[in-house]
Amino acid sequence: ANASLAANVALGRPCAMSSVHRTSAPCSAAFDGDTNPDMAGGSVIHTNRVAGEASWVTVDLGSTVPVEGVTITHRNAGVGRGNGATVIISATDDFNAADAQQCGGAVTFDAAFEATVYCPGVSGRYVSFVSRTYQFMHIAEMEVMAATSETCSAAFPNGMPFSSASFDNAVT
Repeated sequence: ANASLAANVALGRPCAMSSVHRTSAPCSAAFDGDTNPDMAGGSVIHTNRVAGEASWVTVDLGSTVPVEGVTITHRNAGVGRGNGATVIISATDDFNAADAQQCGGAVTFDAAFEATVYCPGVSGRYVSFVSRTYQFMHIAEMEVMAATSETCSAAFPNGMPFSSASFDNAVT
């Protein structure tokens, strides 16, 4: 069986959100591994909506990592409110900074309340889910997938099966 090189590097990491609705769990609920989309389950974050301001949630990965993709599980109600939002990866917690890069396209949630965007070649320390429209944001979970030294070591316990020298003599 092939081992995955990706792990959810956002799990349990520090986070912030634009505002906290009275029915919301703390932003840490979006990074606790619980994908239950039911608000009554206690693991859904909910922002307020403020005219003219973005709704967002940001996670600090602790260091710069190459992000492979981001999967977001939306609350099982009001799914349309999350459609059109984007995932932004940056070196700072400012998702409007010059270095900020959008990961994939605008999000559209499926029937299972999930959306995944892929981020080939994008690295950063902060990952934000941002809605620039006048909407609430309801998120059950945001998983940030990246290869780590731990996942690579688990996949290749005897070291990498090839070296850069293997490519020196390759026929092209």
